[in-house]
Parts: sequence; structure tokens; C-alpha cells
Amino acid sequence: MKFFEKQAEVQRETTPNKKETVSGVVVVSTEGKISHNGIKLLVEGVVNLRLSPRSVGLFETLQGALRPMELMSYNIEVASGDRLPKGKTELPFEFELKPKKSMKLYETYHGIYIDVHYNITVEMIRGFPNKNIKKSIEFICKAKGGL
Repeated sequence: MKFFEKQAEVQRETTPNKKETVSGVVVVSTEGKISHNGIKLLVEGVVNLRLSPRSVGLFETLQGALRPMELMSYNIEVASGDRLPKGKTELPFEFELKPKKSMKLYETYHGIYIDVHYNITVEMIRGFPNKNIKKSIEFICKAKGGL
């Protein structure tokens, strides 16, 4: 299964805290018919804080990170259980960027002690004995006009 977000090619940047939609396409390429129990997207925005080894004790250093803070998280069903035909199948999706209650979205940032990142994970749910198939892509939130 291939995962392709159209905006990844055109523009992967969105503006935090402005009502914007992210749209794309999940592309499933198969060599034969394939059955599944649903295809869903998990959209996540997370802040990860890491501790400095200088300012904490040994236990905290070994632990490595504090509990992540979830800015947004929701599931979107792209397709219900069905059979996909041989070849290439495109499944479009679209969602609005909405933070959780009492949270706000921040610009994407990857630093030494803090990470702010936004991911889309697509999962094809398959019945036993087959394994579920998962693919992820990061999308960027960027403030327009710089800081």
C-alpha cells in the first residue's frame, strides 16, 4: 500500500490556529484483489519535551522524555470494509485542523529539547491471519509571514 498526500507534493504547509483543511489521497496499489475491514486515518499533533541531562538526575536522564502533550487527535474513516480491485485505487480524504479543547496548535519545530510535529497515519485493517498495514507521513504547520 502506498500513501500519498496530494499536498505533500504541492504544499505541505498549513497555518496553525487558522481554520484550514488538509486534503490528500490514499493510494492503494495491489497485484490482485485484496479484502479489508476498513481503512482509517489517525491525525495527530504532539509536543514532546526532552530533559537536559545537566539539569536532572540519573533516573530522569535514563527515562529520556516527559509524557507527550497531545494538541490534536482524531480518526477519520476513509473506506468501510470491502474488497479492493487489482491495480491502483485512490481514496480521497479531507479534514479540518482543530485542536483539542483548551489547546492550541503550534508551528512545527524539531529542536534539542522540544519537538512539535503533526502526523497522518493510514491503517488498512485486515482480518486474521493477515497483519494490518500502516503508513505515516508528517505534515508541516508553518506561521505565515514568519515570526
